[in-house]
Amino acid sequence: MKHNFTLALVFMSILIASLSAACTKSKINPNDSTPPKVEIKVKKSNGQFEAASIADLSTTLDLSCVVSDPEGVKSIELKFLGGTSSTCTVGSAVYNGSFSVPLPSDQQQTLQGDASGNVLDTLPLFATLTAPTCHAGTQSGKPIGHEITVQCKGMNWSSNAQNNSAKAELKVTVK
Repeated sequence: MKHNFTLALVFMSILIASLSAACTKSKINPNDSTPPKVEIKVKKSNGQFEAASIADLSTTLDLSCVVSDPEGVKSIELKFLGGTSSTCTVGSAVYNGSFSVPLPSDQQQTLQGDASGNVLDTLPLFATLTAPTCHAGTQSGKPIGHEITVQCKGMNWSSNAQNNSAKAELKVTVK
């Protein structure tokens, strides 16, 4: 297990470094007239991350939340909703009830301008969803069919509330 965690940490570090190298900076603009662009991307079998609004989860699912704005990103937030399932499938038996579904911790990052008033114009967060287990009595199973909602919210520096934020959602179905 420790080996898998170490490999995941190395992979994410390399990915963050490669994306950070491609980021540019912009001057903070409180008069920004457009909302930021917010995307949730899912890692496909070819290793590339692609924008998605739905996904299936049978083992693991690598995803990224990316906020971009040519006039500067202020913050990014990644949330996971759906921590309770109404069913738990153990073998071929389906149990009804209220079953806790472990989810990753929410993530958040807020940027401050540098000495020249510049901030990044693209900011990513990364997460890995692991197929959750549920427990019906002493038996472990999967909440098959359960839906997890991943929310990504981004903010820019606009002083206009209509232009300073945007969000994206990914609906993940446990298989």
